[in-house]
Parts: sequence; C-alpha cells; structure tokens
Amino acid sequence: MSYRENMIYSAVFGLAEATFAVSASIDVYGLNTAGTAITANLPAAGAVPQYKSFTFKDSGNNANNNNITIDGAADQRIDGQTTYVISTAGGAVTIISDGGGWMILSKLT
Repeated sequence: MSYRENMIYSAVFGLAEATFAVSASIDVYGLNTAGTAITANLPAAGAVPQYKSFTFKDSGNNANNNNITIDGAADQRIDGQTTYVISTAGGAVTIISDGGGWMILSKLT
C-alpha cells in the first residue's frame, strides 16, 4: 500500500526595493536590486509557525553589484551564520524556521 498526499499551495508574493522587515504573511519576496543593496530583516524564528519558509529572489538581476543580505533576528543564525548574502545576479534562497533559528532549504547561486 502506498500513501500519497496532494497539497494545493498558494504563495503570497511581495516586492521590495529597499531594506525591510520580513512579514510572516508573505512567502516569496522579489527583490529589485537595480538601484540599491537590500537587507531583509527576519522575524524571530519563534514568532512564526515552525517550518514557516521564506523565499528571496533577486528579481532585479543585479545582486552581483547590489547584494541582498538576509539578517537573522537578534542573535539567531541562518545555518550557523548571522547573515546570508545573495551576491549572484538572479540568485535566490529559501529558508525555513526550526523554531529557534533558520535553516537554508535551497539556494540558487
């Protein structure tokens, strides 16, 4: 016997062109790096549902010149680092909360 789970997933998309606070109600961020570097300030991992994920994408295709920095709240880490930097044009990363910090689920560099 096999088990198969079908899920319908609807992602909420947000756009940013400057430093911002990440909202738990948005799943995917398109970040326009054409004009400036961007920092995305994560909420505390314990303030969002466990296993909540966020995806950040360089939609401006200029992160090689204007980096995107994902910054953990307070002393929370992202796979052991205080920040994660997207520095490749068109780069992306998906992170997930483990309740006490953040883990990288996938990345495009």
